Parts: sequence; C-alpha cells; structure tokens
Amino acid sequence: MLQGGGALGAYQAGVYETLSDFGHTPGWVAGISIGAINAALIAGNPKQHRVERLREFWEGVSSFPFGHPPPLPVARAVASGKLTFDRTRDALNETNATIAMLFGVNGFFSPRVPGVQWSGTAVGNARWTGVRLRDLLERAGVKPGAKEATFRGLDKPPLESVPAFVKSLDLARASAPDADVLVAYAMNDAPLFPTHEAIVVVHHGDAGAHRRRST
Repeated sequence: MLQGGGALGAYQAGVYETLSDFGHTPGWVAGISIGAINAALIAGNPKQHRVERLREFWEGVSSFPFGHPPPLPVARAVASGKLTFDRTRDALNETNATIAMLFGVNGFFSPRVPGVQWSGTAVGNARWTGVRLRDLLERAGVKPGAKEATFRGLDKPPLESVPAFVKSLDLARASAPDADVLVAYAMNDAPLFPTHEAIVVVHHGDAGAHRRRST
C-alpha cells in the first residue's frame, strides 16, 4: 500500500527502484493520492519499464515548469554566514511553492487562473432571435394551479431505461413582467435547425447546459 504525500511519493519510487535492482518487486500494489499515481505507473507498465516510467514521471514533476531555473543568489550569503542552512531551505521551499502555484508542475497539473480558459472551456456569445415565453403563455393560456412550464428535449435517450430529457421552469419566473426567457428559433441570424422542427429555450442566469432543444 503506497501512502499519499508528495515527498513520500518520490521516496516510494526510489524504494521500488532499489527493490527492482535486487529482484524483489511486489506482486501487487495499491495506493492513495500520490501513492495511487505511483501504483498506476507500476501496474500499468511492463515489468522491465516500470522503473524507467517512475523516473520519467518524477524527474518531470521535479523540474522547473519552463526550463531550468535560474541559479538563486544564495551561495555567497551562506558562505558569509548571513544566511543559515535552515533559512536557505525555507527560502527555497517558499520559492518552489510559489512557482508551482503560478506555473503548475510539469506532467502533473496546470493552474486554473481567472479569465477565459482557451484550453477547452472557453464560453462563446450568441445573438438569439425568438419570442418571449411570457407572451406565448398568455396567448396559449395556462391551466389553473400550474406551477411550471416543462420542455421535453428533442434528443432521445440512448437507452430505453434512460428517462427522457426534460427541463422545467418556474411559471412565476417565466411570466413575470420583466421576464427575459426567450423561445429562440434562430441564432446569429441563422435558423437553428433546417427543418424548423425545434426551438431552444434561453434564459439568463442558467448555464448553457440548461438550454433545451425542444419539440
């Protein structure tokens, strides 16, 4: 069982390499946190490549994120006695932690920063054309006691056991005088669907995943 803890993970890799040199590698392995990563590298590679893959991972995560780090101007301070070993170690630890927070760790993670993330999570804008849901409800009439407007998705579930895609919207919100819920049939001046058999309900304050392509 390989335990969690970043520095401990590097120790685990060294121990496994030593055991491998003596031909005493474990027959099974499990782990948590960083130990689980080591376990995956061990179990997921052929026996002859396990040490190589562990070394490759740990050399990657232990390196500076964009090349070799510039030498820190601490040697003279240590030699002159102005900077003790403990203070030097503390300074290096704080520096490395700051670098990891700002730039991530090679082969391990990249920091999430405020603003648009163009790596796959960018959000686009669109100009919708349609009619207000409130106007449709007034013309169609709402049954007494109704609480919600329900929209059934045009897309079908992949399996019969999967429920239909249905979303609902509170009628009080949809029919309020300042309601901005739109039943859209065009986006950026182009029809949503060539057959005009579906619409999209757009309402502010909800994620795009809540926009239902409805019949």
